[in-house]
Amino acid sequence: MSAREIALLTLSACERQGAWSEGYLKKAIREARLDRRDAALAARLCFGILQNRLLLDFYIGKYSTMNPEKMEINVRNALRLGVYQMAFLTRIPHSAAVNESVALTRKHCKNPRAAGMVNGILRSVSRNIEKLPVIEQGDPVRYLSLRYSHPAWMVREFDLALGREETEALLSANNGEVPIVAQVNTCKTDMEHALSRLEAEGVSAARHPWLANCLTMTGTGDLEELPAFREGLLY
Repeated sequence: MSAREIALLTLSACERQGAWSEGYLKKAIREARLDRRDAALAARLCFGILQNRLLLDFYIGKYSTMNPEKMEINVRNALRLGVYQMAFLTRIPHSAAVNESVALTRKHCKNPRAAGMVNGILRSVSRNIEKLPVIEQGDPVRYLSLRYSHPAWMVREFDLALGREETEALLSANNGEVPIVAQVNTCKTDMEHALSRLEAEGVSAARHPWLANCLTMTGTGDLEELPAFREGLLY
């Protein structure tokens, strides 16, 4: 299985079965034996889509004659995969995002015509990626709810407690990509050695700005598979 297929199946399991996203994703990655790079992509796709689901569905709805909520679960998530890659990730060619989503639709969806619909919607998004539909700001709660993919009732409560400006700052921060933070095991190594080991293993790591002997990391994939982690150099 590919990283995109793992992400699709995880997202659909979360909707259909109420699966815990992290637990299901880890299990699927291990069973598929993805390497660390593909595991990192699967995680980024899965969690990025969960974080931005309302916004993605807003975009999909603008290019579809069918409400996303009425689509088959796998169709909806295949569309979210494609739109997320084009709107949020800069290194993935649009053609790859579209073609993979269409292939996954063909493989996992019951309706034989669904792949054609997904292809048409995603190609429309691709053509308009620099001018995606703008969310109307006449209703501030609805705007913030869609823009940052938080439920309207939560936005309303934040707005009452914090005001508009602080609410938007909170929603933006809450929806950002969260780095992994690791504590260096100083009984086995030191900061410099830990940094050099992680660099050699292809992980981007930096000193935490205010926690002593801590690192922030990106691109780890499954952290538990890192040699440095397995050797107990960090936790």
